[in-house]
Amino acid sequence: MIERGERMAHYLYGLSIGGFISFAAGMSSEIAMLLVAHALLAGTILFAVRFSRK
Repeated sequence: MIERGERMAHYLYGLSIGGFISFAAGMSSEIAMLLVAHALLAGTILFAVRFSRK
């Protein structure tokens, strides 16, 4: 279960990096902001998973 959550968080993090690049390139800001919000969520999940193992 934890591994699946971590994989999903990495996937969301990758999506958000794409969103940030899109935002910098001047594409749809609504989509970019949504992806950036997903990045923050994914970062929080990864942080929690890393520290719950120790």
